[in-house]
Amino acid sequence: MFTIHCDGAYSKTHDVGAYAGLVQDGPAVKPELVWGRTHKTTSQRMELAAVIASLRGVQSGRSGSVYVYTDSEYIVKGISGEYQLQANLDLWDLLTAELTRLKSFGMKVSVSHLPRNSTPELERCDTLAKRATDPKANGPDFTLLGRSLDPVVEESVKATKEGIAALDRGDSVTLSELTKSLNE
Repeated sequence: MFTIHCDGAYSKTHDVGAYAGLVQDGPAVKPELVWGRTHKTTSQRMELAAVIASLRGVQSGRSGSVYVYTDSEYIVKGISGEYQLQANLDLWDLLTAELTRLKSFGMKVSVSHLPRNSTPELERCDTLAKRATDPKANGPDFTLLGRSLDPVVEESVKATKEGIAALDRGDSVTLSELTKSLNE
């Protein structure tokens, strides 16, 4: 069983967005940190990036459950269909692809809303994401730390980094280009 806590943040002062996620494989295992940042983005895009990057930290090839906890109603209501998705469709497509990947391994994913900073894990993610919006914070844009990723996930992460960077520049990128490694 995997447990994920994640959060995104955006700083108007620095025009930088960031996300942080804690991915835990069972209660006895120390959670691993997933984080990243980018420029010229929005808070909602960073909330989505937090979930996508965290789900990519889940090891594939085994069945089980994945419990995702976020303080973003936007994420939970977008997944449940309560919100009609009109913005950030590129990232919603990436999230759908990631959920499909996990489902193909027999994993069941549950995404739940918790109030902001209602758990120590969400509070830590909030703090880390906000700290990462500072341009002086260490780490390159969209870096995944703390997990040795299998080659398929590494390629998917690389495609996501390139795709999100291209989208943030205003370039045209197709979903197939962003998710090519998921389909190989």
